[in-house]
Amino acid sequence: MRQVIVATALAVLTVVVPQAARGECIGTPLTGLDPSGASDNTTAIQNAIDNAAQKGGGSVVFPVGRYRVDSPLTVETGVVLCGATQGPFDVVGIDPAIKTVAATLLVKGTPANQAGTPFLTLKGVGAGVSDILFHYPDQYLPDAAVEPAPYPWTVWMGSAGTKIERCTVTNAYQFLRIAAGRTIAANLFIGAFWCGVFIDDAADHVTVTNTIQSVFWDIYTSSVYTQTLLSTWAMNNGYGFIIKRVDSVVIHNALVLWRYAGFYLSQSDNETPPRSGWGFATDIMIDRVQYGIIARSSDTAGYKFANIDIVPSHLGKSAVAYASPAPGAAEPSVLVNGGAIRGVWALDKFQRFPPGAQLVVVNVLGHNYLP
Repeated sequence: MRQVIVATALAVLTVVVPQAARGECIGTPLTGLDPSGASDNTTAIQNAIDNAAQKGGGSVVFPVGRYRVDSPLTVETGVVLCGATQGPFDVVGIDPAIKTVAATLLVKGTPANQAGTPFLTLKGVGAGVSDILFHYPDQYLPDAAVEPAPYPWTVWMGSAGTKIERCTVTNAYQFLRIAAGRTIAANLFIGAFWCGVFIDDAADHVTVTNTIQSVFWDIYTSSVYTQTLLSTWAMNNGYGFIIKRVDSVVIHNALVLWRYAGFYLSQSDNETPPRSGWGFATDIMIDRVQYGIIARSSDTAGYKFANIDIVPSHLGKSAVAYASPAPGAAEPSVLVNGGAIRGVWALDKFQRFPPGAQLVVVNVLGHNYLP
């Protein structure tokens, strides 16, 4: 199974990463850091970020190396944290904890000593991160007979005008939390056990393009992929995208592989009455999941999916499923236009939506229910 999964991911990797010039990463690479991964670089990195912010912004550039970071970092207004070589980075057959392939931030420690604080907070208009490989060397190995350690978010986008581009993460528990509008996430390879991209409290528009969410906690090892407790946990608990309150989102060119659900569309947990989101997702591949899309709530404009392909895992339940919204939240509205639903689904390809909710399916090969 591992060989099939790797081949699927690599087939997509060859087409989704644009080779554009990296004009935003201009600056003198940092010196005085330990690139071996042996000692903590937190203070030196944060000082470089703060110095750039005091000068009005600029790039903090990492040479290729492995930089151990023991404490959270905050990127201030106008500062871009970036690697010296263009990502995202392919880590098939590589352990980033011991082999240097890019500018790598080794997120050290356990969840217990991280106090729930995101590792990297993008704070202020223009704050960003690009061309960095994030790796959790203390996460459990793929063959461990345990559940994954629940680390805090790797990257938190809490301010309008922030961006993350051309980054890779391996062994994360939850990677990207978008909590503001006018934000951009592009060209990402995401290996996260529980959630790859989580959007909530995001007033205004959010753009997510060219993302691959695969089994990167496993691919970088040389062992044959098997259904270990960790991978089984991801199949029963992992999500590609969780989308709650957002005032329009566009997601384009995405692969979600080996998860419980590709998309979970729900209402915000932070507003009364609960508010929801709406938006568009195009050119989507959801492969080996129990649920392709779980729709619980949406704004009246609803979510529109186009050119989507959904393939079940051996536990496949439904390609598009309905879940009752929380009290006070709106019913979901979902349009699926174009693509294919393949394989065997235990609860039918499309579950029937109740009155008040709406599911419209058109031009989809393999569908067997139109509301």
